[in-house]
Amino acid sequence: MGISSKVGRVPTVSGDWNDPKVWSPGGIPTKADSIFIPSGTVLRIPAGVSVNIGSLNIQGSIEHLGGPTDTIHIFGNWNNFGTFNSGNCTVSFDSTSQSIGKATFYNLVLRGGGVKTATDSLRIQNDLTLKGISFMDGGNTVRIAGNLQVNSNYVSTGTTVFNGNTTLSGDGSFKFRNVIISGI
Repeated sequence: MGISSKVGRVPTVSGDWNDPKVWSPGGIPTKADSIFIPSGTVLRIPAGVSVNIGSLNIQGSIEHLGGPTDTIHIFGNWNNFGTFNSGNCTVSFDSTSQSIGKATFYNLVLRGGGVKTATDSLRIQNDLTLKGISFMDGGNTVRIAGNLQVNSNYVSTGTTVFNGNTTLSGDGSFKFRNVIISGI
């Protein structure tokens, strides 16, 4: 399931993601790092800051302050029991066989091969793009306000909600169990 880490990083204080003094052990996290954000800790990701990390476990809070050209790259699993505010950036899952816990994303890109599995409900405020992977919703609800582009497989055993002006596109396959179309 994604890249496992030999080094875990934990912020010791609230602050900016790109401040090496925030992290223990010191240094800005890399894709080889497993990240744990403890309860009560708030991390801000400034505009233009490159984020490439292994697994992410959020108990505290992450606020992305960047724009639509910023991307957070995840190479491990995602667990969110705190708060994640993506702003209007893209979050991209780039490794094989990753699990994705509860979250609200602006743009979500799933690529890197293997199977990506939702372990809780997902909300995508804009576009969901699947590139060369199979996505399984794990029986959960996936809400998509923008477009769904599938160049692989989208398999839903839960509920898919299209709540915007959505276009389905791509050369992949779509399999839905329950579909709700709203907000038209």
